Amino acid sequence: PEGLRVHSCKLARSPFAAPEEVDSPLGAFAVGQRVEVMQEDEGYEGAWFVAEVLELQKEAVRVMYPAFAAEEGSDAKLEDTVQLRRLRPMPPPPAPAFSGSLSAGAPLEMLFEDGWWQGGLPASPT
Repeated sequence: PEGLRVHSCKLARSPFAAPEEVDSPLGAFAVGQRVEVMQEDEGYEGAWFVAEVLELQKEAVRVMYPAFAAEEGSDAKLEDTVQLRRLRPMPPPPAPAFSGSLSAGAPLEMLFEDGWWQGGLPASPT
């Protein structure tokens, strides 16, 4: 189903390339790349939101969130500087009909209010 994807520990790891191919974690990202950023603000803890990399800094990345305005009523988009540990690459789309292979308790992420939230597949009532 749209708005649902399998949660994987692999999604939380930033680099696309094998460690020997990347000099530093920053090497896994590029300006203009779409990424997901884990939120730490109250009420959003653990949710992942899509962002675009604007600038690579020494130990952080400057990003822009296309879904959020910098200020209410503004066309400017929200920008933030985030630590590398809070970034992950965009995951691949789920395989067709992946939901048919899920079992109770399977870790999932659900799209809600522009963010991906972790959860699990509940057991069906008996």
